[in-house]
Amino acid sequence: MRFSKNRIGAVLIILMLLFSCETKTHQTETKPEHTKKAAIILQEKQVDTVVSNQIQNKIIAPKGSQIFDESVKLRYLRTVNGYRLTAIKVDECEDSDDSIEVANSDKTISEITFKEDSFSITFSAVENCCSAFLCEAEIIDKATLNIIYHPFGRHCSCNCKFEMEYTFTFDDALEEIGQKRTVIKYVQFNNEPTSRVEFKNK
Repeated sequence: MRFSKNRIGAVLIILMLLFSCETKTHQTETKPEHTKKAAIILQEKQVDTVVSNQIQNKIIAPKGSQIFDESVKLRYLRTVNGYRLTAIKVDECEDSDDSIEVANSDKTISEITFKEDSFSITFSAVENCCSAFLCEAEIIDKATLNIIYHPFGRHCSCNCKFEMEYTFTFDDALEEIGQKRTVIKYVQFNNEPTSRVEFKNK
């Protein structure tokens, strides 16, 4: 069977039109997919930004000296060692100078008092005059009570001596499960082994 040139030409045109329509349809179908992915990425970035802003809004800087409640160290001190830091006292800054006498009083214990269910440690710390303190404690080296105070706040051009008192009570939760409290033999300050002294009445 013979086809005239006109028929062959018409068939070729129809085939070209079909191929062209198929290509356009494919492009039309794939284009929204890229747009959809871009929109999802944009939404994820917007969500991350919102969450980040919410977290930043919830962060509140501490005001004044206070116990670092629910810190990992204090939680471990309570649940594993059987002691709870229940109160801190920080007196107003005194002797605001850099004399040798003031410097030598840094991290020195003036008194340890014991009661039936608690004990208190009174000590001196030389820090910046404008400091406030975030307070916590931990047991290290199996028997050393490491008293920690994190200074924060404005930085002034002087140092001075602060009198501090930490009060610890005994947590009975360990005894209820048949465990004993950690026996404290030494006390030191802010991870400085040179400040370590025996844990006894003074």
